[in-house]
Amino acid sequence: MTLHTTLFRTCALVLSIAALSLPAQVQNSAGSISGSVLEAGTGRPMPQVAVIVRAGAKSLQTRTDSNGKYEFRDVAPGLCRMDAYSALGQSGSRTVTLGPGQHLTSIDFRLDASGSISGRVVDENKEPLPGVLVQLIAREYQNGSLRFVVAGPMAQTDDRGRYGLPGVAPGRGYLVLARRPGPSLSAISDVPADPDRRKSVLIPTWFGDSDSIDGAEIVTLSPGERREAIDIQMRRSPSCCIEGILDAEGAPAPLGFFFEPERPTSGRFEDGATLLMPPRGRAGADGRIRLCDLTPGTYRLTAFGENLPSLGETIVAVGKEDVRKLGLTAHGPAQVLGEVAIEGVQPAQPLPTKLGVSLSPVVPRVGVAGNEGTALQSSIPGAFSFSNVLPDEYTVEISGLPPGFYLKDVTYGGASVLRLPLRADAVTSSAHLHIVLASDGGTIATKVADKDGNPVADCSIAIIPEDVASDAALAAALVPGRTDQYGAYTSPRIAPGKYYVLATAARVGHSPEFIASLTRSLSRLQEVELGPSATVQVALSPTGID
Repeated sequence: MTLHTTLFRTCALVLSIAALSLPAQVQNSAGSISGSVLEAGTGRPMPQVAVIVRAGAKSLQTRTDSNGKYEFRDVAPGLCRMDAYSALGQSGSRTVTLGPGQHLTSIDFRLDASGSISGRVVDENKEPLPGVLVQLIAREYQNGSLRFVVAGPMAQTDDRGRYGLPGVAPGRGYLVLARRPGPSLSAISDVPADPDRRKSVLIPTWFGDSDSIDGAEIVTLSPGERREAIDIQMRRSPSCCIEGILDAEGAPAPLGFFFEPERPTSGRFEDGATLLMPPRGRAGADGRIRLCDLTPGTYRLTAFGENLPSLGETIVAVGKEDVRKLGLTAHGPAQVLGEVAIEGVQPAQPLPTKLGVSLSPVVPRVGVAGNEGTALQSSIPGAFSFSNVLPDEYTVEISGLPPGFYLKDVTYGGASVLRLPLRADAVTSSAHLHIVLASDGGTIATKVADKDGNPVADCSIAIIPEDVASDAALAAALVPGRTDQYGAYTSPRIAPGKYYVLATAARVGHSPEFIASLTRSLSRLQEVELGPSATVQVALSPTGID
């Protein structure tokens, strides 16, 4: 046993004894947290920044004053997660441990100055293109696959083809997309049936002058950088149309519909919630649609009931010719039955706490009748039922784990959906959602110090299971954390097994750049063998990654 480990255990024991010796009213008394939000590099105070603290089941929010200062009172003691968000998209997080009745001061945030991207959009003849929409697109692993989501500010080009995107977060790789707005989705387009009489249309183009997302160049800014000359040259192509009929359970119907490129998509982004409404329209009584001014590519067509819950989706590949006789059926909701089970020794009676279970659509859609997202609480162990689940892909989200337990697996129809989306449709309507909790898990307690032995606060922690087979699997299985003001971080309960542990100044996220660098660095990370119901203490120093 090293001296560092001995001191770690001794400090923890002293803190535990001290806490036990305090009167109950002192142990349970609230404290306060105060500090400032400053711009990194310059140290300038940042007013009107939203600061949130989550302590226990309670969440408090405030804004910094004109001097960049904030204060929270009546904060429950324990581990507190804190986040700061500026109007320009800058963000930061901290973790602090608040003792009973303690008043923490100088818990400061230093937010990196956001940058900006600007440039021009021109056509094949290098003539300016006004009214073109320019967007930032982020790549990140979600639900076991790489997704492309709209991630930040957007702008339209002026009459000289110029655009500017302020508030771009530094240190993150983005793609820049230029496309024409719209299209406006009337059910039946008035574009001529004869292709030779149609006007050509602008092809959505990525920075790097690529009409494919795979050929796009990545733009990464340093703090406060103003990147200019991110110019995009767009080409034109002949206009194509798709024609088809939307129906509800086999009968043509006046369904609502969304139509958008398959990539990028509306959805959530780890640096902040982003939900964009794709173009939508409504079919006539005969269910017919004719959508035009399309360029070659793949598109997502979604049909939904605006009054009665129903949903259907298909991917449409558009080439050089029109797509005809397309059919899409919207199906009504189904019931999803499930149960929560405990592996190992069974309790004499159900646990007093309830487990939160929710299904969240991978691609959120606003305006669908019945609202796709659904949530409930289940006894532990116990059975539950979602009664109105539309046919779609969902993320299974679990909350309210009872003390001493961890989530071991979630299966649907016998296949694990612990880190993958659940597909609910007519084919799987008889499948059961099986949630397994176990109590043999352990924790990894880290203590991060610099070369002089000083604790390193706000250091990112990454805990990675050994048995990940791909970058997407690593991103899904990654357990992120952040040290408190004492340089300490303890993981939630996780399954026994072998793990790699990293402490780094870099931000832990799900971007392909970070995950790839983490994969390359695994052989240099500290290995930990976590036994059943054990707590492993690990002393770390901040480490760079490849």
